[in-house]
Amino acid sequence: MPVPAATDAAAASDDLRNAQTMERTSSKFVIVTAWTVVARFGAICVLFLAACAAGNDTPNDRTPEQVVNQTSGRSMATNDTDSPGSGFGLDGLGYALTSITQKCRQQQGQLAAGRKREVVFLDRRKQSRPIKLALTEIVICSRGSVAVWGANVDLVDSEYLVAQSIGTGINYYAKIRTTFVSGETITAKREATEKDRSAADSASKQYSEKRMAQLAQCQVRREEASKEIRANPRVGARMTNGLIIEVKGLLALIQYDQNGQALSGRQQEWVPVSTLRAADDCPP
Repeated sequence: MPVPAATDAAAASDDLRNAQTMERTSSKFVIVTAWTVVARFGAICVLFLAACAAGNDTPNDRTPEQVVNQTSGRSMATNDTDSPGSGFGLDGLGYALTSITQKCRQQQGQLAAGRKREVVFLDRRKQSRPIKLALTEIVICSRGSVAVWGANVDLVDSEYLVAQSIGTGINYYAKIRTTFVSGETITAKREATEKDRSAADSASKQYSEKRMAQLAQCQVRREEASKEIRANPRVGARMTNGLIIEVKGLLALIQYDQNGQALSGRQQEWVPVSTLRAADDCPP
């Protein structure tokens, strides 16, 4: 027959072993569960960071056309006490086009302001007259003398506000509208403009040469007319500053016109026939 004390000791030993086994099993379960949570959380973080990286909106991640299109609609707010903005007309306009400038630099180009146009700003308080400013209407990204691409720039809802309680000067506000322009389009327009300018210069040169020739011919005819009048002075002949109204021997009486009266201080005057000169307009 078993001894009660020995039986109790064996049972206690079994309970201890079972407890230790459960503890080890529980510990393994906790460790595995913890690693599973960490792994899943890490995967979520990686996906989140990848999504953030994909949504990172920097000029380096976009084409020039995308940068220009996404710049459109931005607001401009600037003060006239700012320093001139690199040819843009207002510093605030240059600041609003920062992404375009950065994209051009990223492509090893140089952004420059092109031709300007007049922009009208209305008084926000409707108390003063509009203000007109000459602001750039196109920016061009170039490498050397080659236009790579550009952007047309337009301002809408342009207003101004005279600073009173805070700051000084005039605050200008507007919405920026930008549209992409290819380098080919810019180059073609430049060539067309240069062609028109060359044609205009050629036409102007031809007109000047023709006019100079006409004046030279006119001067010759005027000298011939003057010699004829001196040789045969006649009443009614037009002189430089008047009209012959009487002739006596070697003298002619001149009735001065307004210019002649202002120069001589007289209405009429007897002058030697040898000094007579035909009118300045070209004789027929």
